[in-house]
Amino acid sequence: MAAELPVVPFRRPRGIDPSPELFELHDRGRVIEVGVGEDGLTGYLVTGYDDVRTLLVDSRLRAPGSVGERAIPYGVPPVFTQAGLLSMDGPEHARLRRIIGPTFTAKRVERLRPRVQAVVDRLLDGVVAAGKPADLHTLLALPLPMEVSCELLGVPMDDRGKFVEWSGDLLMSPDGDPAKPAAAWQNIASYLGEMLGRRKAEPADDFLTDLAGKLDGEDGLTLHEATMLAAGTLVAGYETTTVEIEYSVVVLLRHPEQYKALREDPGLAAGAAEEVFRLYPPGVGTSGHQRWAATDIQLGDVTIPKDSFVLLCFASAALDPERFGPDPERFDITRRSNPHMVFGFGPHHCVGATLARLELETLLATLPRRFPDLALAVPEERLRIRSHVMTGGYLELPVTW
Repeated sequence: MAAELPVVPFRRPRGIDPSPELFELHDRGRVIEVGVGEDGLTGYLVTGYDDVRTLLVDSRLRAPGSVGERAIPYGVPPVFTQAGLLSMDGPEHARLRRIIGPTFTAKRVERLRPRVQAVVDRLLDGVVAAGKPADLHTLLALPLPMEVSCELLGVPMDDRGKFVEWSGDLLMSPDGDPAKPAAAWQNIASYLGEMLGRRKAEPADDFLTDLAGKLDGEDGLTLHEATMLAAGTLVAGYETTTVEIEYSVVVLLRHPEQYKALREDPGLAAGAAEEVFRLYPPGVGTSGHQRWAATDIQLGDVTIPKDSFVLLCFASAALDPERFGPDPERFDITRRSNPHMVFGFGPHHCVGATLARLELETLLATLPRRFPDLALAVPEERLRIRSHVMTGGYLELPVTW
């Protein structure tokens, strides 16, 4: 690897903020050759909005599961590079998307709004009861998406704590104990496989029942596939939303005038959520979404050779002034046009995007009203990032009011 190549994932000196290197590389060109980690692998970082959007639907780029052992655990756990919707392309991917899609329609997710609001209100009551300072990581950011995800799937309340531990192990950073992610995946798959068997015999109004009802049906859904879909839905939706909750609190407290505006007009909550998603995505995904070139691809004056590792950088694309205005680095909850791609685009658009939006929007419409004087209990630079987990987030988020 050439010594002068920038290396991803980029260092983020201010914790949750995009790396300064992203701003620099965005101005350098549409496609940048980069080093990947410390193993000598090189690849290509695609930085421009239009290029990223176009390549997300380009069949010449393949998901990691399509390249076998060459796939690497960049940005996702190793098991997800070989299993799950993130790893798949083509007809099989489309078949599983058709099966899972009805669960996440806007109409069905909207039915959860009263339940999500009730969970938010109860958890904020718990913050008050805990007294000052209170840890929003433990009291709010962890339980909110876990409760909502488990509610959607149909996981009993008493078992939800297991998934907090299993998800953390599954998403462990690559330098951690390699046995833990595999064991966590086995625990999750075994539990959900058993639950699917129960739901086939005793249906309920939940996602596991939906999947159980399609086992060995005309869609050809196998128990392994159903378990994979349930596990991916639970883990991906829980961990990433936990991180976005924490980042939204920190960013809004950096901008007290916007926090005040949210208190005065809760209708701004949807825009606030989109702005958090755009500028503060979770984990090393800030440096790129993994794909592999099935053939040579020409972008401008750069040729991406066949079999190259390619990173489609949503965070860099979110800095495009043509899409986001003349000051795209500025956090602005009133931004009128916000076509970010943190949830992907095209065939791999996140099926749980509507649910994640509902959770964060509900919280941001409620938190400023309940805690108008919310403040960090320690200086922001003393907040400790969860470096052992790929998605990021904080170890603790102490606040006062």
